[in-house]
Amino acid sequence: MKSECTPKGLKGSLNYVDSVTGWFHLQMQILVLLYRTHLGESRDLCSLEHWITVLERNRNRLWDAQKDCVKNYRACEDLFETVLDGYIVGALTKSRGYTDTAEFLSSATKDKQPELLSDAIKALATHLASMNLPAMLQGKPKEERDRVLESMTLFMQHGLTMRNFKMAMRDGDSGRALASLSYYTLWFHGSSHRKYAMETMHLTACLKEYWSPAYVQFYMDNCLINPSSRAGAFMADDFFGEWMIAQAKARIPHNYTSATDHYLRNTISPQLMFFREVRLKMTAETEATTFGYHSTAVKKVIDVTVVCDAVLDADVCTFQAGRALADSETMDLFAQGLVVLGSADRLEKYKKQMVKDFHLNRKQYVYCEGDGSGSGYEHEIDCDRNRDRDRDGDRDRDSDRDSASNSDRDKDSNSNSARDTEGERDASDSEDDGDDVMELDGIGLGDSDDEQSEVEQDYDDDDDDDDAEEEESGNF
Repeated sequence: MKSECTPKGLKGSLNYVDSVTGWFHLQMQILVLLYRTHLGESRDLCSLEHWITVLERNRNRLWDAQKDCVKNYRACEDLFETVLDGYIVGALTKSRGYTDTAEFLSSATKDKQPELLSDAIKALATHLASMNLPAMLQGKPKEERDRVLESMTLFMQHGLTMRNFKMAMRDGDSGRALASLSYYTLWFHGSSHRKYAMETMHLTACLKEYWSPAYVQFYMDNCLINPSSRAGAFMADDFFGEWMIAQAKARIPHNYTSATDHYLRNTISPQLMFFREVRLKMTAETEATTFGYHSTAVKKVIDVTVVCDAVLDADVCTFQAGRALADSETMDLFAQGLVVLGSADRLEKYKKQMVKDFHLNRKQYVYCEGDGSGSGYEHEIDCDRNRDRDRDGDRDRDSDRDSASNSDRDKDSNSNSARDTEGERDASDSEDDGDDVMELDGIGLGDSDDEQSEVEQDYDDDDDDDDAEEEESGNF
């Protein structure tokens, strides 16, 4: 790919380009991961398998049991979002003291005290923001656990994190999307998705350490695209690429040859967006009948109400010790990811692989004052290269010094001792300067092997007694 994209007449390939995962394909893999985590069995009350049966969805259209992956992305996403909405509405209905979903929804629009509903929403958000809550619930003795509430809590945490990522992409807020990316990295490492575990780790390392601030800003400004320039119409660049590929494939002629391939790649493909604008303009000018170019989402109120009523009837939102102990246990991807990365084995393996494959040098960015006029600039220092250059320079200076000393000794064997003493002092000062460079390089960048391999992880367990008791109960 890089060799094909290299302009003719230029030697080498685009080795300076860093390839990272696209956010649309990342989102697809997240959906697969969450389905594998929450699919469960039909007898489990808070499993996707149960809701597929209750909502009368076609399982064969959603999930491939042999390959253990999603078949229809949009249909699976719709089901997941429906169940998530049902859980959220059910939790809010329970917190407001209602027992019927329709009654709660009708009263919410006529409530004379909307701040009560706002407070309930904030309380639910605060409750779900505690990512260590599922680990606390699952860490209790078996007879004191409530697996139905555990599954519902994990589903809501996972679903809202995914929803934040999708809404951030749609709004063009790449910074907010990175909040979900941090959790995605842990989730993948807590699962069997090894490839995307390393991809998300690589992207996180690039954004945090490897890339320069200017490069990070360039990535953040270009990872999302809005071809229509409408508000809320941003999309991931790889999603737009998939659309372009589909449009190009639709124009492949039946007599496919090398000539037609060259014409398609170099003449037709660069004008696909122009063709779209021409088609829209001709449709408007000729007043042709059109039913629009956007699909309309089906209203999910009925399905959401079914899920919410089932949650209220089973009183899922209230902690009940010893309930549904025979149900399958839902994996806490966040806690499992912390365990895997906390051992630092994958981190060390990743760093060694990066150095081996890409010959990465550590870089340091120093702000320079410039000419004193107040306008500074950011200067990049390649520390490893500077250190090697300093070592080579020291060796060259030592060699030149020895040669000069021998030449002077041959020419003037009767030189006075003061000159020898001064030469030794200069050599000593030169060596001290080299040591200072090495010591500064080591202190500023952590050259010590112990410092590089040390992984520290602190846990803040200093919570109030009341907060601890409320979190351990797990009630919404």
